[in-house]
Amino acid sequence: MTEHAYLIVLLPLLSFLMIVFALCWKEQVSALFSVSMIVTSLIMSIIVLIETMSRHGDYYTAAFSIVELGTFKLQLGMVIDPLTAMMLVVVTSIGSCV
Repeated sequence: MTEHAYLIVLLPLLSFLMIVFALCWKEQVSALFSVSMIVTSLIMSIIVLIETMSRHGDYYTAAFSIVELGTFKLQLGMVIDPLTAMMLVVVTSIGSCV
């Protein structure tokens, strides 16, 4: 699950885009959809925290190449360490309470 940690950020963004462009007239459906995406992010962040703690604090790093032009390489990356995993849980749990 840690290799899919980018989804923790993308699920609420997907929820926002779906509500703005597709579900703007359906209040009940949009509320249920947004809450379900935030709770899914919370569950995923808890799983990432458990996996990080089971690795005894070893970092997980991943880099995604966006643009490659000759010797120029633009990459987007993420590092999941114990502090990052704990902050993911804190932010998503507060977000789901709001």
